[in-house]
Amino acid sequence: MSTLQELCFSNIAKTIANTPVMIQEEIIGTSTAIITKEITDNITTKVTAETRVHIKRNLSDFYANIVPSMVIDIVSATKTGRNRLNYRNLYPDMDQVILEDAISAAELIANVCVIQRMETGEDNFEAWMDM
Repeated sequence: MSTLQELCFSNIAKTIANTPVMIQEEIIGTSTAIITKEITDNITTKVTAETRVHIKRNLSDFYANIVPSMVIDIVSATKTGRNRLNYRNLYPDMDQVILEDAISAAELIANVCVIQRMETGEDNFEAWMDM
């Protein structure tokens, strides 16, 4: 016993088979284009969503690892008078916008540490060194 869907597909196939060759090619070509677009749209949507999750996870890991080490370097360089590391040369493959954001965050935190030290004599810098 055939299902309704199988009967419909069978009927559509017979109808297409009974049409002239040029019309068959047009029907099949149009169907293929529609199916290809549908599949492409579905894949693009899924890959985009997965990529966003992956990027967020990697950026969180990057910032969590890199910003504290930058803060340590900046504060240490400020305390000792040495030049700080060139992060752009240290991470040449990192997207420059992301790297600049990390540098800005580290500079802001380091400035707070230095200002706190100037105002109170303490900067809790040792806590950063234990990370």
